[in-house]
Amino acid sequence: MERFFTDKRAPLRMRGCFLGGFLDLFAVRLVEVGYARQTIRRQLQSVVRFAHWLQTRDITVHEISLEHVKEYMEQRCQRSDKGVPFTLERFVRLLAEQGVVQLKSRCESRNPAAELVESYAGYLSRERGLCPSTIRNYTEYARSFLKFKFANNELTLAVLMESTQSRGRQ
Repeated sequence: MERFFTDKRAPLRMRGCFLGGFLDLFAVRLVEVGYARQTIRRQLQSVVRFAHWLQTRDITVHEISLEHVKEYMEQRCQRSDKGVPFTLERFVRLLAEQGVVQLKSRCESRNPAAELVESYAGYLSRERGLCPSTIRNYTEYARSFLKFKFANNELTLAVLMESTQSRGRQ
């Protein structure tokens, strides 16, 4: 971690946070993916800020979930935080990979519209870098559209594709 910071005390301070023991592994993963030094430094700092936020809420390392990431981002929506949700999700998934946390599996009883809207929200966050309040607005509109368009029919990919293709032919 030392190679990402000019101030050699920074890694020591960061390792002092309650998630500090996982930061070196996270940095290694980021290097493997090909992130630049400056980007890795920002991502590590984001994880440390998230760790402090978790501590203020008395959330232990074993209780961390993706819902905490969502809540954290909703409370500090800033346009400059584009990649932070993705960074924190990646970190939480690393914790799950290491057996530190257990991520809840998706509920099989969810309806297709809810899954589609959730997938859309992920796209807006990861690919478009939109803040949580904007994502909420966009997904609410998508949810309303799907409810209106498919109120009497079951939503399947085939029905959705047919609906959009027939509209394009008009």
